[in-house]
Amino acid sequence: MSHLSETRVTDCYCGRIAILKTSWTNDNPGSHFRVCPNTGRGRAIIPDLLRKLKAHDEEIASLKKRLCVMVAYWAMKKKAL
Repeated sequence: MSHLSETRVTDCYCGRIAILKTSWTNDNPGSHFRVCPNTGRGRAIIPDLLRKLKAHDEEIASLKKRLCVMVAYWAMKKKAL
């Protein structure tokens, strides 16, 4: 079961006040994260995680482009046969 404890207030990147919370889950007890009030359910605003998400999104976009090229190449090869 997840339990959160509010500890202190900090500034969020969106300009609103983000709250620093402490996780009391069995998997991650005592870890701190910031919660933006704009997200409704409390999305953690941690710069390193956001950078990783962006990097993953960019990698997915790159892989999709490569897949399109490979499918087009395969289709051309199939027509040639």
